[in-house]
Amino acid sequence: MSEILNSIWSFTSLYWEGIAAISAILLTAIHIRSVVRHNKLSVRPFLGTSTHTYSYKDKEGNDWIVHEYYLGNQGLGPAEIVNFCTYYKNELLAKNNISKTNEDVISLCQKHFSKSGINVYSYTSGGVIPAGVQTRLLRLELPVSKEEEQQHLSNFLDNFHLVIDYKSFYNQSYCFDSDTYKNQ
Repeated sequence: MSEILNSIWSFTSLYWEGIAAISAILLTAIHIRSVVRHNKLSVRPFLGTSTHTYSYKDKEGNDWIVHEYYLGNQGLGPAEIVNFCTYYKNELLAKNNISKTNEDVISLCQKHFSKSGINVYSYTSGGVIPAGVQTRLLRLELPVSKEEEQQHLSNFLDNFHLVIDYKSFYNQSYCFDSDTYKNQ
């Protein structure tokens, strides 16, 4: 047994500088990996939606309802859009095409609501949503005089669906699905 200990001791005493250097390299590699993991988490984007609905009376005394739909990055880093897809009744309206998305959403709104004010905004591949920024995707202003019209608006908006593939600064991929988000 003492022979083995003597061998280990003599090996260690001869090569202690090399052993210290290798240990330092291993500890540095572990630390670098830990820092990179921390950095990836510290710049992770997180997309989410929110809505804001309110009503008002115009000069003539007509009731109007305004529905605004927002997309925001509640994460810590920027979200780069890879794909931005808009669906209505599970049918793809547009993918990465801002003007087609705008045209289709406006057309659908006008078909369902003859008198309306509509503003639409969307993204395309390569677009970036900085951390902490919230963008209004839809502002729909409608005359509402009956409860059934309010229910029609609710049903209409429930048929819209967004699927957004995005990535972080470190090219980690994520997917936002408004149907999944709605149910949480």
